[in-house]
Parts: sequence; structure tokens; C-alpha cells
Amino acid sequence: DCDPPALETKATHVEESTGVTATRFVPRLVILGQELVEQHLLVVVQGQ
Repeated sequence: DCDPPALETKATHVEESTGVTATRFVPRLVILGQELVEQHLLVVVQGQ
């Protein structure tokens, strides 16, 4: 039989570790995305 508290501990640990990864990488991805969008808009405006 599985021990419910043990499962909860595993789930919490996974959430914590992925949360740390997300906080480290998401801002970089957001910044990269904003830069790409701005560059694309500049190209579109200049092309018209």
C-alpha cells in the first residue's frame, strides 16, 4: 500500500524544484520573447 503522506511529500518536493527552475528560467524567456516581438514590430513598421 502507498502511504499518502509520502506521496504528498514527493509531490511537494517536485513542485518546489520545478518552481525554482521556473523562477530562474521564465524571466529570461519572457525577456527574450519581448525582444523578439519588439524587433519583429520594428521590421514590420520599417517594411511599410
